[in-house]
Amino acid sequence: MSASSTCELSDRFALETVWQLEKPQLVDSVKDFWIGQGIPPAVTIGRAGQICAVATEVDSIVAVSTATPYYHQHMRNKFFVYRCMVAPAARQQNLAWKISSYSLKILQDWSERNPQEKVLGLIICVETDKFTAGLRRPVREKYGFNMHFVGYSANGQQLRVVWFDHAELDDSAIPHHA
Repeated sequence: MSASSTCELSDRFALETVWQLEKPQLVDSVKDFWIGQGIPPAVTIGRAGQICAVATEVDSIVAVSTATPYYHQHMRNKFFVYRCMVAPAARQQNLAWKISSYSLKILQDWSERNPQEKVLGLIICVETDKFTAGLRRPVREKYGFNMHFVGYSANGQQLRVVWFDHAELDDSAIPHHA
């Protein structure tokens, strides 16, 4: 996938890559979208450099994904902490799954080009209760986006991992017992 690609989802939505590209006007629009969704401006400033992709309908942003590298102590490996927000009017249309699948390709490609970073996939803290029935399944999959249950956060929210195709665990991080 090209770093500057735009992908048409349907007549209604389009996806655009933002990850590590200079798109200041789009970043400003994302900040406005976040503020409109109730995210405090102080938080939007920190997340602006983490934007991975946006989904638009006509000229309005309706979904945003973000990612930031993070070493997960219990998993003993590095992942991208992945977030996705979809505007209420665009929900119930699989847009979260679609932008997540699109973002996975962007971040996996980046990880393959930057093997020294040793990022193995995405880690997601499920912050919604909109699909509680699906949360009982240890593996959820749609559009090639496979979320594997790995535990719970300190707040009791599910943690899920999406592994990159090229991921390999670092055996040196695993204690060897005789």
